[in-house]
Amino acid sequence: MIFGVRLLPLTSEDAEQARVWRNDPRVRPGLRTTDMVTREQQRAFAERLLADRSSPHRYWSVVDERGLVGMAGLTDIRWADGCAEISLLLDPDREDPETRGQAVELVLVEAFDRLRLLTVYAECYESNPAIQFWNDLAERMGAPIARLPRRKWWDGRLWDSQCYAIAVDAWRKAP
Repeated sequence: MIFGVRLLPLTSEDAEQARVWRNDPRVRPGLRTTDMVTREQQRAFAERLLADRSSPHRYWSVVDERGLVGMAGLTDIRWADGCAEISLLLDPDREDPETRGQAVELVLVEAFDRLRLLTVYAECYESNPAIQFWNDLAERMGAPIARLPRRKWWDGRLWDSQCYAIAVDAWRKAP
């Protein structure tokens, strides 16, 4: 596969730019927590990731020919179970379904081919504009979708979330 995006090792500078995007009001409806992240909090996050190779988290800078477009990761990796949660944050001014799809595919390559995980799961709040992307991906992968009620308070109401589990075998067979 030829992609317009690549995953590179996360740098402190890229993590800081991700913090700026994370604090953007257009991005916050899709986040687990809507709390603003300070520069100091993000710096500590990046330092922990970059310094601790035994960490159960792996993050990458998502770049294309124009430069940084996002930050992607596998979080809460449970080596004994062979599973992890996918995390993706894209530049709200440049994100599009193709970039999102390519970044997710590259993270799945890392998860399944390099880290030898068995399952990658995702949670997407229905307040997140990317919900249709995740539903389409789950359908293509034959992944089960579980709806969890009242998971996130945003914009004056409680939103449901949807959870997806992508198994390595289904990923390998998917078109």
